[in-house]
Amino acid sequence: MLINPRTGEAIKEYLQEPFHALLIVGPKNSGKTDILESIVRGLTQTEYTAYPHKLVIDGKTEGIDQVRAIKKEFSYIFVSQNPAHSRIIIVKSLDEISRESHNALLKIIEEPPAATYIIATTSNKAGLPATVLSRMKQIEILPIDELSATQYLTAKNIEADQARNIWLKSTGLASKIKHYAQQESHSESVELAKQFLSTKMYSRLVMVNEIVKLEKTDQQTVINAIFDILYFKLSKTPESHKIIQKIQLAEKCQKMLRESVNPKLLWLDLSLNL
Repeated sequence: MLINPRTGEAIKEYLQEPFHALLIVGPKNSGKTDILESIVRGLTQTEYTAYPHKLVIDGKTEGIDQVRAIKKEFSYIFVSQNPAHSRIIIVKSLDEISRESHNALLKIIEEPPAATYIIATTSNKAGLPATVLSRMKQIEILPIDELSATQYLTAKNIEADQARNIWLKSTGLASKIKHYAQQESHSESVELAKQFLSTKMYSRLVMVNEIVKLEKTDQQTVINAIFDILYFKLSKTPESHKIIQKIQLAEKCQKMLRESVNPKLLWLDLSLNL
């Protein structure tokens, strides 16, 4: 995960000794959601999206709905001795929830039910009541340092000079670093897709060895670019059965890669049949 080492240490310490109420503090685009999901995974030993005992409240929703959701969640008793089977209450943008919701949460924080964790995020700590802040453990998301950013970006095959430019442009915000990296990766993927389509079969087979070294998401981007290029060609020559067959093959490969089929086998299949 792309993170400042000191923030990483704070997360590690929290997971070793979890507190019932945690506030993740960081500016917009600092990666609060990624860190929140990572902490939930650490507590529950389960993928965030798959964990069933969680309630997610968005501070941007209507206040009365927030209060109802909180009251409904705590209308039944949840008992577990295992932290991996705890009830997790997630509040995104805590500073934006209504006063009634603050009061409802404060009562829960002051008298926490058994086997329950409240994890909240905020971009504006100053907008929160002191009574809430004083009862929550806090993790500050620090800016990404140049070394961490460079290591993350060069692992994605981005040149060191360009990696430094991305870090400077991002002002150390994790989400911006990832966004700029994705833009860079997409540009390279389009060029790779063009080369893959225009070259002869033997050269494509050679290219496969390099493509399979890419991360799965980057391989998906290359296949998506191949798909888009073929569709553009089809728009120019709509009666081309050969292009239609290639599109169907690319579509099959998209699906196979999503289903975690051996990447090398599907790239070899694509190389031989394009």
